[in-house]
Amino acid sequence: MSAQPEITLNDTTINYLAVAISSKNWRQELDKKRQILRSQFDATQYERADLAWYHTTFLEYKMFLYDTSVYDQKNNSYQIEKLLDEAEREFGGYDIIILWHAFPRIGLDERNQFDFYRDMPRGLKGLQDLVKRIHARDTRVFIDYNPWDVGTRREPKSDAEALAEIASAIDADGIYLDTMDAASSQLREVLDKIKPGIVFEAELTPSVHLAEICTGSWGQGSIPLPRNVLNLKWIEPRFSIRGVDRNSANRSPLIALGFFHGMGHVLWENIFGWWNPFTLEDRSILRRCIRLLRAHHDAFLDPNWQPYVDTLRIVEVVAHRWNAGKKIVYTLFNSSGRSIDGPVISLPIKEDMEIYEVWNGGKAQTTPGSDGQVIVHLRIDSMSCGCLVIQPKDWPPPISADIASLADKFSYYRVRSEAHLPCFVKPSEPAKPDEIPEGMILIPGGHFVMKVDTILGAPPGARYTHPEYREVELNMKDFFIDRSEVINAQYKEFLNATDYKPRVMKNFLKHWIKPSGEDFDPRLWQIPPGKENHPVVYVNLGDARAYAGWAKKRLPTEQEWQYASQGTDGRKWPWGVKYDSSRCNGPDGTVENDESIKSSFGGTTPVDAYPDSASPFGCLDMSGNVWEWTESERDDGHTRYAILRGGCYFRARGSIWYMPGGAQPCNRHAKMLLLYPGLDRCSTIGFRCVKDLEE
Repeated sequence: MSAQPEITLNDTTINYLAVAISSKNWRQELDKKRQILRSQFDATQYERADLAWYHTTFLEYKMFLYDTSVYDQKNNSYQIEKLLDEAEREFGGYDIIILWHAFPRIGLDERNQFDFYRDMPRGLKGLQDLVKRIHARDTRVFIDYNPWDVGTRREPKSDAEALAEIASAIDADGIYLDTMDAASSQLREVLDKIKPGIVFEAELTPSVHLAEICTGSWGQGSIPLPRNVLNLKWIEPRFSIRGVDRNSANRSPLIALGFFHGMGHVLWENIFGWWNPFTLEDRSILRRCIRLLRAHHDAFLDPNWQPYVDTLRIVEVVAHRWNAGKKIVYTLFNSSGRSIDGPVISLPIKEDMEIYEVWNGGKAQTTPGSDGQVIVHLRIDSMSCGCLVIQPKDWPPPISADIASLADKFSYYRVRSEAHLPCFVKPSEPAKPDEIPEGMILIPGGHFVMKVDTILGAPPGARYTHPEYREVELNMKDFFIDRSEVINAQYKEFLNATDYKPRVMKNFLKHWIKPSGEDFDPRLWQIPPGKENHPVVYVNLGDARAYAGWAKKRLPTEQEWQYASQGTDGRKWPWGVKYDSSRCNGPDGTVENDESIKSSFGGTTPVDAYPDSASPFGCLDMSGNVWEWTESERDDGHTRYAILRGGCYFRARGSIWYMPGGAQPCNRHAKMLLLYPGLDRCSTIGFRCVKDLEE
């Protein structure tokens, strides 16, 4: 007989099959080992009364704040009730909602992750109101922490203090630790001083010794397959784990497997701007699992639960046993490729006890067995689960899974590519071909093969759809385009002529000088000295369109912008085939991310500072200086976005998760998620205009 495999606090999983064949009394020896390991584990955080609520939560919703279902742009308000109502109907509500805020937008300008919360609709006060409305529905709220954000504007305080400040301001209940497997003791100390009772939840499942501070995690990529057990769940069952799979079209097997291990799930559908919904099947099995996990949460906290008890079909069906006083719960999982229907497990049963099959509801079908046991007959679908409850006969029947049918919905399906077509572009007032407007260049029509290079650093922030883009052949018409970006002086002229005031003023022309008490009359604002000939920034898509309409122009389409920048020879940069720092304001944005390369902050330069930057048609500043809006707004029913071109002076470094920065080649784009004017106005985005010609 081989020696029993050694198990340590550093192990992530235990292979029970290997343990079971190592000793005749393997289960007793394993229980002894569990007690030894448990004595080495500091469970102080698990004994805290202010964190105890987290141990019995099972369903988490990752709310992508850019989703159109969250924020009503027309009324400038959050619309959370509809989402919460749907969750109540389908799952009995969410236990936790994560307010996801920065990625994949972060890195577009100098704003750091905390600035993104501050610049959300109505700022921290708006988020505080949102949290209050979520709390009213008995749901907790987590904020997101991105430890990799090291290349943007730095706070005058530590990340821990900034997190505590945000959490306290909006009354958050926990912090989701993005890309992390544990929290530091320093983070716990700082949060406890400023806002006690904050839960830490890691994205990655930690080894046992790292879970002493972080009392829960996602099970992303770490939910054990059959015959294995998560070491942490075995030693400390109060550790809360939730399965998550953001890419699959069929999440049902993972949901079932998570339930088998006594774990909850993350409902995450808007994957940073790509809609990957839970299907009708996913939702149906999820509501079963969540109802049972909540109903029998006391059993799933059993410190002496027994993994992999014997079944009659050990090759196909595995089972765990959980106890809560007089109640015994069995979770079962069918790992075979076919449905099972028949005798599955033999259980001891006393005369005063009853067995219920709570996965489908009702008393279990049994036949007599030997030695005072009964054989339980079950039907379990392939890669799905079952659940039995044994309890005293004089108790009320236990809560069973909710098997009521859900109505099919359009939102349960992926968005087709056609939904990503840009909005209709209204032609400008036409110009005569022989009358070139001041400051514009005639771009002659012609055959143009448009190829777009997808930036691989952070795919969700650099693609139209997921995961495809195409090459297109175009027959371009003649059009006029501004030789350079619209400058501050020109935008000032527009303000004086029109008295333009955006409905939401947050961050509008943030860099301009505002006389005391004149925050709401842009005509009185002054251009920063020496910046008259710099591109206007801190304008959103609506602000750019307003100027273009006044100038009797419009914004360029992506196709027009790339054609004017690249010409017909397929060159990489407007001026040629290689990056040239003497021809643009901005570092080379194509250089692979390297942690040794520091972020490049800098600032704008005059639009004519680089005369040698001219494109084949004579356009300046089409690489670097500032990103440029294009008339490319899209709305797939879940996320609004527009496409930026050209790159900018700023480049965040230190992480692969930042949006692209620096000067960009002609054929690269950035997908700019649109949410709220205050967030959409950036120090790194300007625009230029085009004008149609008479036919």
